[in-house]
Amino acid sequence: MEKIFASWPFRTERRRIVTVVILWGISIATVMAQAIFQRATLTILDQVILIVICVAAGAIIQDFAKTLFGYAAAMIIGMTLLFTCVMLPVITGAVSGLGAEDLAVLWISILIQQVFPIPILAFFMASIIGVGLAEHYWY
Repeated sequence: MEKIFASWPFRTERRRIVTVVILWGISIATVMAQAIFQRATLTILDQVILIVICVAAGAIIQDFAKTLFGYAAAMIIGMTLLFTCVMLPVITGAVSGLGAEDLAVLWISILIQQVFPIPILAFFMASIIGVGLAEHYWY
């Protein structure tokens, strides 16, 4: 375990936080993509998984300000990856003409409805709770 934490991504605090934020964004994108591609909506189980991920990421970062900016960065990374994944048929030209425009508008509306306003606030509060747990139990 010491070899893992002595490796390059974890050697300094900045690298550790950047690694956590990138993985946090990727995990948000993968859970949401799985839910949206299978059921076109987030279920309670998907939201609980995302809340647990946010609590864990906040606890790993252990600093309120860094968690706040890390959450914003992770959501931007996650939503960018998710939007890129759903737009691949339009980007590659598999769908063309008016269908591409309709598909883009449809996916944007689905993503906005699934992310805003309640889930994004719940995930933010979960990351803040993770920071609180880390400060209370690990210091």
